[in-house]
Amino acid sequence: MFFNDAEAAGFAEVEVLTRTLERRVQERTVQLSDANRELAAKRVELEEQNREVRCATEHKSAFLASMSHEFRTPLNAILGFTRLTLKKAGEVLPPVQRDNLKKVEKSAVDLLGIISDVLDLSKVEAGKLTVRPEAFALTDLVDEVLASAAPLVGDRPLKLEKRILTSTEQMVSDRVRVKQILVNLVSNAIQFTPSGAATVEVDHDPARDWFRIAVIDTGLGISERDAASIFEPFDQVQSAVAQGSAGTGLGLAIVRRLCHLLGGTVTLRSELGRGSRFTVEVPRVLSAAVAPAPWLDPAAGEAGAAPVEGRAAAADGGV
Repeated sequence: MFFNDAEAAGFAEVEVLTRTLERRVQERTVQLSDANRELAAKRVELEEQNREVRCATEHKSAFLASMSHEFRTPLNAILGFTRLTLKKAGEVLPPVQRDNLKKVEKSAVDLLGIISDVLDLSKVEAGKLTVRPEAFALTDLVDEVLASAAPLVGDRPLKLEKRILTSTEQMVSDRVRVKQILVNLVSNAIQFTPSGAATVEVDHDPARDWFRIAVIDTGLGISERDAASIFEPFDQVQSAVAQGSAGTGLGLAIVRRLCHLLGGTVTLRSELGRGSRFTVEVPRVLSAAVAPAPWLDPAAGEAGAAPVEGRAAAADGGV
């Protein structure tokens, strides 16, 4: 078979292009193989880092549990002897000494609260905190929380209110953890509200069978810039720091983690100088299989802030 010059040139060009394509395919294959090896090595490295992080978290949890015990024992002794002295000899003590003993008692109680917060946060992050569902009346729990928080108001012109928007059925969840969420939010509202009102609002969504619990105050509020990190551990709102009312920055971090633990969320809306609204949404009946919290699920990546709604949030009890 004979080809003219034009056909021979065409076949030659096709052959050159074919060889060029084969060479490029081979080069690309080598590049992809190298990339796959690098990805495999990165995956092994990340798995090792995750293992080290989990191990470090477990050690940290064990250390904090141990240190918590070591701190609580002498603190409880200090509290016990201080209260005993106030009870037995309080009337004969000079007023200055009696006031000093009351300051010692308050400081010890505050320190015990901080230790408990740190331990709770560590347990939740390490996945060691379990939930114990039980049936209880949410409205009664709100009354209990408001009654226990009333002494925090002192002589300020601040009202504590409860608002039930719909008839509520019994809740089946971890009563202790729900109470802990409400105590943190209500204490937070009282601490950063000089006057006005702090209200707990309860609503039930029958479509989802979820409770919506809002803690609304007329307090300091928070700027939009600070809102993004308000649920992070040890985060402190600058307006609260400036006024000398900042705490440890653990209150809202614990609230967010406990809400996730109960299968729910916490959102916030606030305007600087006009107060804030924290809204907790949780299932009325706690599911047996609750999705893992984002900071415990390696596939979820880094834990982000809880959903933020509207503008911003008020400071937490530990801002």
